[in-house]
Amino acid sequence: EEKNIPFALFVKGDVVYIDFSNVTFITPFCLLGILSYCRRITASTGNRVRIQCLAEQTYAYLERMKFFANGSDWIELVGDYSGVIHWGVNPQSLNLIEIVRIDEQKDKGSQDVMRAVNLLRERGKEILSVWLNKDILEIGEFVTVLSEIAQNIFEHSHDFGYVALNKYEIGDKKRLNLSILDSGVGLFNSVMRKLKKDGITLKHPNDYLSYPFTEGMARSGGGGLFRVF
Repeated sequence: EEKNIPFALFVKGDVVYIDFSNVTFITPFCLLGILSYCRRITASTGNRVRIQCLAEQTYAYLERMKFFANGSDWIELVGDYSGVIHWGVNPQSLNLIEIVRIDEQKDKGSQDVMRAVNLLRERGKEILSVWLNKDILEIGEFVTVLSEIAQNIFEHSHDFGYVALNKYEIGDKKRLNLSILDSGVGLFNSVMRKLKKDGITLKHPNDYLSYPFTEGMARSGGGGLFRVF
């Protein structure tokens, strides 16, 4: 049954299934979201989430994106897919960047970010110029901004995260889905903690999201947020 169940209701010993019977395509952002959800459910129940009824092509795509490799601690695949032909791994692929984990520890996280950014930089002109129609220097700047976002994972989130990319076509339109996600404290809590140390309390929750850009916080340090904005 399709239910929106608050995570607080999952208890020790529950077994949770996700049924993919009607799923024919999953974007990278949804892949990262599913990883995050399964991790949270497993933390509550002590059991890995069971993935079932995957179409063979969907399974092959998830395997190619390293979805199962990254979610092995939280995901259990139900069914026999031993006969499915695996997609070839092309290190120079211009269509995707597999799920790359960004560690929460600064030294390891920096290495992870550089690995993901270097992949995008190597393939950037071919991947991005179709949409951006920009020269290689401008594409390089775009890639640098994306690295700023990924660095926030180990600098501010207090948790690890992921980066993934896929270029695809729907009908006659091309799409580029570049996703960066973590399950950390978030911008709201990060800003609120910093302001609390200075004795500052804002009236509305949304104010904490706009404050870094309007009050100059984003210009301090590396200037990352302001640059992203």
